[in-house]
Amino acid sequence: MAKSIEPSPDIRIAALENQPRAGIVYDLTRPGEGVPWEDRGTLGVIGAFVKTATQSMARPALLLDHIRRPDTTSDAAAFVIVCGALWSVSVLVHNLLLLWRYRHNAQLEVAMDRYLIATVLQVLVTTPVVFALLKLSTGIYRKLIEAEVKTQVPRPLIYNLFAYSLGPSLVAPIPLIGPIIALIWIFIDLVIVGRKRLFISAKGAVIGALIALGVALGALLAGYLIVGLVWSQVTSGSVTTIAPQPKALRR
Repeated sequence: MAKSIEPSPDIRIAALENQPRAGIVYDLTRPGEGVPWEDRGTLGVIGAFVKTATQSMARPALLLDHIRRPDTTSDAAAFVIVCGALWSVSVLVHNLLLLWRYRHNAQLEVAMDRYLIATVLQVLVTTPVVFALLKLSTGIYRKLIEAEVKTQVPRPLIYNLFAYSLGPSLVAPIPLIGPIIALIWIFIDLVIVGRKRLFISAKGAVIGALIALGVALGALLAGYLIVGLVWSQVTSGSVTTIAPQPKALRR
């Protein structure tokens, strides 16, 4: 009868090492070494944001792993404010480009005041909208991954991971291509959130990121259309009221 041979502890077999380690439960809320934004008191707000945003684009897995306070949202919320401000700048830049593009349009000249007021309002509400969409997407994402994650995922952790995944907002103010590049990069970061930080399957990470971002963009589009419709009705009514009447009606 052949004897079973036990490999020496010094011998490493790749086939055995690459086997999935079933049953392992990761501590998702473990504190990391800290991200630059958490040290903004030392680095300065601008320097810390730029370093964090560039790491979010170049080394997102490492950045997300180094979050020092994953159980609180104060640092992440401050980071989202700056990201929202960058999207506000993006809105302003593209509205001004649109204004320049149609600068010789007679209808735009008539509605110039309304256009400028609408631009100011859009810039002001962009950051709160980013906050609202982040809350919406994190809530949906948490529900989607519950089946795959072996431990309960705290809400603050998901919020932190999504907040720092907004780092690509740094390129949003670039005319025309900036918002598109930023959204694609944010999507990639969200996939990495699921795969490398929450340890879910690649399929689950892609689907979760796609649904979370898709719902946020869908809600944004729906809100924009509804508000735009109401705005056009209100402003067109006011223009009709103050418009000069035809001569036939002045009798």
